[in-house]
Amino acid sequence: MVRQNLSCYEASGALTEATSFPGRSHFLIAAPGWEDIADAALEWVIAKGEPRAVASS
Repeated sequence: MVRQNLSCYEASGALTEATSFPGRSHFLIAAPGWEDIADAALEWVIAKGEPRAVASS
């Protein structure tokens, strides 16, 4: 299902990538080691993210 969703996002032109974490459950917020996945997500955003202009008030 995740791969099918990924293909839909790829067709949209959105910046998209899938990474698997074998042996991990979907209940990440309460699972030991959730920080590793959060770190991987943050690293991806930093590496792939596009800077956005911030409006000053």
